[in-house]
Amino acid sequence: MARRTKAQDPALLRHLLRARDRIDAASHEEWPTEVAAPEHGRRGIAVSLPALPPIQSERIPLSMLIRIKRAGARGALIDLHPNKNKEVSMQGFASRGLVAACAAAVILALGGCAATRSTFDLPASKAAPAPEAQAPVYVKLVDVTDKRVFEAKPSNPSTPSLGKPEELKDPAITARAVARKRGGFGNAMADILLPPDRTVAQVVREAVTEALSQRGYTVVQVGAPQYGDAAALDVDISQFWTWLTPGFWTLSLENVSVLVLRSPRIFSGREQYVRGYAIVNTMAATDEEWKRTMQLGVKDLVDKVKATLPQANAGGG
Repeated sequence: MARRTKAQDPALLRHLLRARDRIDAASHEEWPTEVAAPEHGRRGIAVSLPALPPIQSERIPLSMLIRIKRAGARGALIDLHPNKNKEVSMQGFASRGLVAACAAAVILALGGCAATRSTFDLPASKAAPAPEAQAPVYVKLVDVTDKRVFEAKPSNPSTPSLGKPEELKDPAITARAVARKRGGFGNAMADILLPPDRTVAQVVREAVTEALSQRGYTVVQVGAPQYGDAAALDVDISQFWTWLTPGFWTLSLENVSVLVLRSPRIFSGREQYVRGYAIVNTMAATDEEWKRTMQLGVKDLVDKVKATLPQANAGGG
């Protein structure tokens, strides 16, 4: 009973999650595992964790219960709790091979790149063929303005933020920022940026251009013969962000984008608010999963902008 009370101590759990974040920050180090000697007729393995203040000279215990369901077998229970050596022990498995496999999975989940800034692009998708219009309706995207507000230490992970406070006033960084990684306890860690030659405004411009094309409009650039007479469209980016919500069994990655569209001719002067959203539940927040979440969010944004636009030659333009 005493062991169970200690394992459920909130202060201990916070300490253990910080230990996991310490592993995230030192993923280049090796965290050894070994098969422990049988204890009361059960086999287990030990995983050494880093020391954290105020326990500077001891290994940190980890307390966690994970229930695994296997088809055709009774649910096995991995019981991670402190042993006499203040190491992590995994017990409750009849098969040594299954124990080792689960240990490797735990280590992979704990180790990662949450402490390292990532950079990847969100390339524009190819626009679907637009229905043929009776006559071309030309549109010019005049201004696509990033009006997102960044905070140093927001209480809500969906609020844009950066790991380095001095970069909050650097538009060369904020214009590229698309997400903030988080540790297992939900603490903010490294950033995710677009490449140096790309911005969120460009990603949104490409998404709106694709939506216009799918609704039968022709987007023209500065210098085109039709540019002067084309219907003007301005876009404000109120939000474009991706964040992580840790869970017991899976992680949730969410992307949200909020745009304000203005066009005297297309929308008769009325502002249109558009919100795109995507959520991905995953076992590990890899760069590939972050990118997939954002791509799904951009795709949903295209669909929402498309639904807001009147069909070309049907009152718009």
